[in-house]
Amino acid sequence: MIVAVIAAIIVVIFVGFNLYHAETLREQRSGHVDPQDAPKSPTDLQKLPAPRQ
Repeated sequence: MIVAVIAAIIVVIFVGFNLYHAETLREQRSGHVDPQDAPKSPTDLQKLPAPRQ
C-alpha cells in the first residue's frame, strides 16, 4: 500500500513538471519574456553580462 502511494506521488510530480515545462516552452515560443530575463532599464541591453562564478 505504501509503495503504491509513493509511486502515485512520483507519477503526479513527473506529470506536473512535464505540464509546467510544456506551458513554459509554449510561452517562450510565442515571444513571452520571462520577467527575470526582461531588461530592467533601457540601457540593460548595452552592458556586458555579469561574470559567472
